Amino acid sequence: MPRILDKNYRTLDRLDKWDKVTQNSIKKRLKEEIGAVSSFDFLSEKEGKILKIITDIAIPQENGTNYIKIAEAVDKGLSDRKEGVRYGENPWSGEFYRAGLKAVGEYIEKNCAKPIEKMSGAELKDFFSKIIEERGSGLLYRFLRRVLSDAIGIYFSHPASWDKVGFPGPAYPEGYAYLDCGEKDDWEPKYEKYAE
Repeated sequence: MPRILDKNYRTLDRLDKWDKVTQNSIKKRLKEEIGAVSSFDFLSEKEGKILKIITDIAIPQENGTNYIKIAEAVDKGLSDRKEGVRYGENPWSGEFYRAGLKAVGEYIEKNCAKPIEKMSGAELKDFFSKIIEERGSGLLYRFLRRVLSDAIGIYFSHPASWDKVGFPGPAYPEGYAYLDCGEKDDWEPKYEKYAE
């Protein structure tokens, strides 16, 4: 039986226990998100909308206060141009994202009856699953794998997702106590009960 986490636990309630560098990093990130409209600096609005559709399929979320703006975070990373990583034959990240989004649009135009914006969630999921399952070596496959990897990294580095999975957040400088299997520190999230 799966266990259900305490719904009242909030990782950010322990913000004052973290070191200043971590506090400032998380505060800055959350401040940038609060009230921010969905806009894109590096990508065009059309590219941004397509990326948002892809990331919403990759990481399904409910709209609301805990919605993590993954596509916007990817765009911010591309506009900051701080990433120095390049994978194999892929170009620099910004060029790769633009080429990948173009490839998605062209593939859909060629193989689908309607544009990506008009496809249902189920149609989109089937479409992207098919490309991933084919495990090709082309741009489209490499791009979708990269988007999935980036989306997972962005999603699980956010305090809202930490609350959902029961991760208590950084423990520095306080640290974790060495406990037996299944035991938790007093400040870690508790499970309310077992699901039935």
